[in-house]
Amino acid sequence: MRHLADIRARGVAFDHAENEPGITCVAAPIVDHTGAIVAALYISGPTERMTPRLPALAERARSAGAAISARLGPPDASSAPPPAAKGAQVGTAPASTDRRTPEAGREGP
Repeated sequence: MRHLADIRARGVAFDHAENEPGITCVAAPIVDHTGAIVAALYISGPTERMTPRLPALAERARSAGAAISARLGPPDASSAPPPAAKGAQVGTAPASTDRRTPEAGREGP
């Protein structure tokens, strides 16, 4: 739980060759208009090239994730972000940007 709290606070997660030996990754969340994390963006490469650049790459991942999230629409005022997404919410897109489908308002199957 502490590790997840650290990731939320930083806004990025790191994989220091845990998944693939010799490969390091940095990932940032992509959130939708409700503040829910719906995807992630990651940058990966050989550990020896990634390690000295991790702070700059982490900022690039955060920035790109925030830009993509903003394009998914402004935060919905009627729904608070789920606990897992606190701190992950990003800036807003213009109010006229509504990417929801017409089906989104329908009830039932």
